Amino acid sequence: MEPLARRRPNSSQRDTLKESDSVAAMFRALLVTMSLVAPALVLDHPDPDRWFYLLGGFASVYALVTLLMAWRGVRGEWHRPITLVIDNLLLTALVYYGGGGAGGGLYSGLFPLYYLTVITGAIWFNLTGAVASAAMATVFYAAVLTATEWTTPGSVLFTDLRELVMPHGLLLFLAAILCAYLAEAWRTERSAADQQRAIVAEFKQQMDMAQELQLLVQPAVLPRVEGIDIGVRTRQAAVVVGGDYYDAVTFSDGALAVCVADVSGKSVPGQLRLPLVKYAFRICASHYRQPDRVMAQLGRLLYDELPPEMFVSMVYVLIEPERSSLRLTRAGHPAPLHLTAKTASVAEVSPRGVVLGV
Repeated sequence: MEPLARRRPNSSQRDTLKESDSVAAMFRALLVTMSLVAPALVLDHPDPDRWFYLLGGFASVYALVTLLMAWRGVRGEWHRPITLVIDNLLLTALVYYGGGGAGGGLYSGLFPLYYLTVITGAIWFNLTGAVASAAMATVFYAAVLTATEWTTPGSVLFTDLRELVMPHGLLLFLAAILCAYLAEAWRTERSAADQQRAIVAEFKQQMDMAQELQLLVQPAVLPRVEGIDIGVRTRQAAVVVGGDYYDAVTFSDGALAVCVADVSGKSVPGQLRLPLVKYAFRICASHYRQPDRVMAQLGRLLYDELPPEMFVSMVYVLIEPERSSLRLTRAGHPAPLHLTAKTASVAEVSPRGVVLGV
């Protein structure tokens, strides 16, 4: 049989992979839409050229595809690495076009958008993804700066590389380390919380199963014997379900045999042995009747069937109304109480006895 937690997955756990993919896809779609609908929000000039819109068309299709894949939970082996590379390339193009080309976009203030890819890389691939994303952003940023200023008369390329790329790149790598640490800490806490929920769910399932077993094993109706009033009252344990059991057997001459027992072990382990105790008791009581013989035979049967660490305590009472006699044996169970009606006095009845199955 499979473990309970595997057969019955925790419904409270969320698909964190789908969540992170969906959040990244929605933000990507929002940024592309904002850039195309209101270019002035991201560009320093009001009239972007046709290359901007061609790139925007590709970005729109890309954003729509990734959004649909995220919602449907479709992801391949190379889906996330490729997505991270394309995101960095698109952001580099946006940074470039933010100032109209020729290096103007490098000063447009859009560089902080690279931090989003660093955060995404940390969530998806831990430290490796965060550092790789920071490295890509730094290289792409430096490449655009080199390509635009190399052909610009009077450019100060090396000064810009030193004063722009190095500080931004250093901050990106520091952010990558911090984001990776925070992502790992969050992942660890999430895993611990999921494990706790799984343990609680498994414990609750065991409790429900144990309560069902106990209700099935206990007699639904007590026998009626002339001249004897018999009743029962049970109360479930507050935290765990024990192996408590009671039963009554009648004989053709009007005698009544009653037992109260407890199987060691809580919840399911104890409950699984209750049917064994129930039918062993009924067979022994029907065949042997007398308390000492019933207990002796029960002890032999349970010794062979119970694992070494388990045992059964029991009180067995035989009531014979025709003889006005009551005989009792006790196998390690808490002593029963005898109430004398005339004096209303209560006394323990505690004959010696060893638990069954040892």
